[in-house]
Amino acid sequence: MWLPLNATQTNQPQVLVSVIIITKNRSDDLNRCLKSLFDQTLKGFEAIVVDGGSTDNTMEIVKRYPVRLFVDKTKDLAYVRNLGAKKAKGEVLAFLDDDARADRQWLELAVSTLQEKPFLAAVGGPTIIIGKQHMLGLYADSKGSFFLATFRRIYEAVVAENKLFEICKFFNSGAFSIGSSFEWSSKITGLVEVDYLSSCNFAVKRDAFLAFGGFDSIFPITHHDTDFFLRIKEKGLKFIFNPRMIVFHHVNQNVNTRPNSLELGEDFAFFYCKHCHVGNITDLLRLIININMLNAFSVFQATKTGNLRWLYWSLGFLKGFKRFVKVAGFSARTATNLRQGKL
Repeated sequence: MWLPLNATQTNQPQVLVSVIIITKNRSDDLNRCLKSLFDQTLKGFEAIVVDGGSTDNTMEIVKRYPVRLFVDKTKDLAYVRNLGAKKAKGEVLAFLDDDARADRQWLELAVSTLQEKPFLAAVGGPTIIIGKQHMLGLYADSKGSFFLATFRRIYEAVVAENKLFEICKFFNSGAFSIGSSFEWSSKITGLVEVDYLSSCNFAVKRDAFLAFGGFDSIFPITHHDTDFFLRIKEKGLKFIFNPRMIVFHHVNQNVNTRPNSLELGEDFAFFYCKHCHVGNITDLLRLIININMLNAFSVFQATKTGNLRWLYWSLGFLKGFKRFVKVAGFSARTATNLRQGKL
């Protein structure tokens, strides 16, 4: 099904690439993103922007660039990313966040890697954090705090199995390694087979993406990208990390443009229930410790910032667990009825 992409005798990429960006009320971020996109060494791609109903000057920014614009106010990031993919014309779909800036060779490397490795379904690269993202910021702050340092050491050793700084690795505890977020990840040698890629920085063959249903809206806010890659990996598809395929992620911390803690907590819980395969007591303990540490983190952030909305994460987690039980219970009943010939 996944055939080599076409190339000319001069080995120059001739495949059409569609770059998909979703946005809402981040006009400055979007302008920086599109500026980097239209400065790529690879030309002739199509750019698709799916806007969630912006009320700032996003439309003015979009008019400066040759993009295909779609407006959809659905509050479901998985759905709108899928919408962009369905509207795309390219053989390759590349995903980039609106608050990200792509290195000039980003698209060229994505296409050339897929051409040179025809067995691959997708490729991604370093998503280098610019600024202070919450979890990475907590890690940096831990260097000056005995309490946070203890927290960090437990997380590293127990939850992340002393592999926290590996590249795109997923643990049975539900944790993710963070190596791909640092600049040094762009200096490693060779391609790396990984457990997942980030929706902020990856390119996938269109037929592979659509064949597996794209992103699952059961995760409307977060983890739909990781869920996608874990699903296709289970089916034997290959994807890799190319350290030269660099994106700089200027994480927008404006609370008005980010998902709230309730929504995040709900998706986290559902994801853990679906993908954390606890095969033994050790795995179960790692998962329990991870969940408790994430809840402790939400309490810490609420105390530190004075914003009690951080506490909604725990409530959202309970909602997510309840939703999974409901969905899983329905699925089990349906399967039983099918076996018994009742459906």
